[in-house]
Amino acid sequence: KKEPTPRFPLKEQLSVFKVHNDICIGGSKRGSLTMWHSFSGEILEEIESAHYMEINDADLTSDMIVTAGKDCKIKVWLICNLPSCYHEFGDH
Repeated sequence: KKEPTPRFPLKEQLSVFKVHNDICIGGSKRGSLTMWHSFSGEILEEIESAHYMEINDADLTSDMIVTAGKDCKIKVWLICNLPSCYHEFGDH
């Protein structure tokens, strides 16, 4: 009997998962951010230290991702400029 293949290979447990059109993002308890193509499951981008603590919330549009973490930071990521953070708001 064959084992099922996960559609989205995960390295760690997600604390938040969002979908917009054909893109999925997930934020982990360890602070990493991953972006997938929703139909193929292909990982498009993986940022291991997006936050230094758990990512509590995230949202995305066709051109940007916004993440909020337990590190009291809100980060704005431009999809065309990943893996660099576009802007960071501290102490939130």
